Amino acid sequence: MREKKKILFAVCGIGLGHVIRSLEIIDNLAEENEVFVTSASRAHSFLKKQTPDKVKPLAAIQTIELCFGENTFDLIGTAYKNIPKLPAILYSNWKIFDKLKKNVDLVISDHEVSSVMWAKANRKKIINISHTHGMYFTHFFEKFKKPLNLAYTVPLDLLSTADMTVNTHFFPLKRKSFLNVRFFGPIIAKDMIEVKATEGKKIVVYLPTNMLNGFIEVANPIKEKFIVFCDSGQEKLKKTAGKNFSFKKVSRKNFVKELSRAKCFVSHGGVSGLTEALFLGKPCYVIADESFYERCYNGKTMELLGYGKCSKKESGQEFTDFLHNIKQYKKELQKKPVGPANKEIIAFIKKQIESGNTTRN
Repeated sequence: MREKKKILFAVCGIGLGHVIRSLEIIDNLAEENEVFVTSASRAHSFLKKQTPDKVKPLAAIQTIELCFGENTFDLIGTAYKNIPKLPAILYSNWKIFDKLKKNVDLVISDHEVSSVMWAKANRKKIINISHTHGMYFTHFFEKFKKPLNLAYTVPLDLLSTADMTVNTHFFPLKRKSFLNVRFFGPIIAKDMIEVKATEGKKIVVYLPTNMLNGFIEVANPIKEKFIVFCDSGQEKLKKTAGKNFSFKKVSRKNFVKELSRAKCFVSHGGVSGLTEALFLGKPCYVIADESFYERCYNGKTMELLGYGKCSKKESGQEFTDFLHNIKQYKKELQKKPVGPANKEIIAFIKKQIESGNTTRN
């Protein structure tokens, strides 16, 4: 029996999508390796609760905070708020990683930049898990080149210093590799794979609080039933929402249950929720402004595949058009189903762990 590899697995703490997909890899690697895990804020708490006993949780790391307008990504505000904090964030995170310096063979990062920088400085092998590296290889790139360069070039360049990047996304690229990047289908969480999808009548809505007011306003006159997942501002939203709206706190168990029996899914374009809805055969309506390129990219590629519609902002007419075309979207999802690439991705990562030296030259 081979000696267990000691792995630092650091996960981006913005939202829960990165943690949910990484858990599928963490659980598998922990069977044969010693895995130290960490993330930031709410994602770190979720990670600690979900990981098996044989995984070793570290202290929570820090991360940046994204700034938004009513329905836009505020790049300048995000930069203004976070650039002064970056040295402190890196220093704090590196202190946590430094405790493992002599005790870790390699680093796996799910879009977590500070761990990649630390691993490079300490000559550790790096495997990066991403869903954004494929953006360069679609026809959307030229249109969004300027915002992509401003908002993504720096983190993508830093993440690309990894020895190997595993890109996972529901949009099928013709190419399977480019330099040190390998392209795969999506990672689907076990609870979504195991749930039985049924044909429902309610529309599941997962939007940030700052977008919900606008959506409720345009959706109120529409004779459909909505289940809205949100953690803050429910009481205020209920005052403007019609009787056809019900509200639920965000919980993984409830989200899986309601999505599995939904008529369709309304999203801000986050790749994890969107992928899970498509896997369950649910047409998707995405509201994503071009200022948040990644989410807009997810929505536009979903629309290109014929699985739903992507709008720049809340629009009653565009949402009504989407509802009228649901049968066609479902046909496309049946013809070109979105399936998990979990086994292929895990096998590839295991091969990378075993191959070559774990210390960088």
